[in-house]
Amino acid sequence: MKRVFWLLPIFFVAACSDDGAVASTTPTTVAAPTPPPKPAYTPEDWKRDFASTFEVSESKTDSSGITSYRACFDLEGKKCSTLMSGMKDGFRKVDHLTPPLTAFHEYTVKYPKKGAAASFVDLRVVAPQCREAATILNPVLHANTWLFMDKVAFMADGDVVYERTAEPQAVKRDTDDGRIWEKWTFKLETADYAKLEKFAAAQSKIIRLSGDKGYTTMSKESVDVFARDVIATIKATQTINDALTKGGGPSCADL
Repeated sequence: MKRVFWLLPIFFVAACSDDGAVASTTPTTVAAPTPPPKPAYTPEDWKRDFASTFEVSESKTDSSGITSYRACFDLEGKKCSTLMSGMKDGFRKVDHLTPPLTAFHEYTVKYPKKGAAASFVDLRVVAPQCREAATILNPVLHANTWLFMDKVAFMADGDVVYERTAEPQAVKRDTDDGRIWEKWTFKLETADYAKLEKFAAAQSKIIRLSGDKGYTTMSKESVDVFARDVIATIKATQTINDALTKGGGPSCADL
């Protein structure tokens, strides 16, 4: 018996593409160009921004490299609403700005009437190059006996609004012509500005220096000078730091 093989036709079906179809594309994202880095903030930039905050007059440099000048903040025509006595130490690269009334009163405390004790809170703006400016307070006592001062407190209308205790060894002590000197220097923190502004605006104001041997209360004249000048000093400090920050500082590569 013969076997019969039936050959079945095999059809290959080719897939046909539609010539009219549009291929999908992914949008290409073009990266924004990277801005060039800002130039480094230099000591020259710092000095420019610092000097931009006030008008200088009567500038004079002595043989030791100390420049004294008058700095006027908020000059309106010929009127200067905030005047400071400036001193720049070219070697230490630092400026000190002191209200004139404070500077004068410091002299009267240093040389009080014979036998009298005198105390005061000296204050100033200190601006080291390539750093922020700061309001610096210096409680000072000139007396016949030691107080061993270690604390200053400010009372406004019956409430103590600000007080500061000295770190160990922070108070400097010395003798001068048979009398004693006690002096302490510290930075007023930005968070405490409002406390001393409240003190300055109070009707009743008292400043007390305390120590191991008791305490002393400052004279009305010393309190009034401080209350008047602390507002101007804080304002000058803020004006300087705002200008330094706006310019790109205050930190820079100190040379």
